[in-house]
Amino acid sequence: MTLLELGLEVKRLRDEQKLSQLELARRAGVSRVTLARLETGVLAELGHNKLERLVNALGYELAVRPARHRRTLDDLAQERGAR
Repeated sequence: MTLLELGLEVKRLRDEQKLSQLELARRAGVSRVTLARLETGVLAELGHNKLERLVNALGYELAVRPARHRRTLDDLAQERGAR
């Protein structure tokens, strides 16, 4: 997943939870400008700690899986259960 794709997913989750950029940024301890730049794809780099705080503030966690991992039915069921 690219940083752009990640930013779009953060925006989707934020919108789904009806959070403003400012509210999510405050919860995660990042600036609103950083969050806006992430969501619009203009942010060149985002450290792991900031990314983890943003994802956690949305009620999610980061996961690592093998490259080119094909999603299974178990993956889909787990994703739907988390939302």
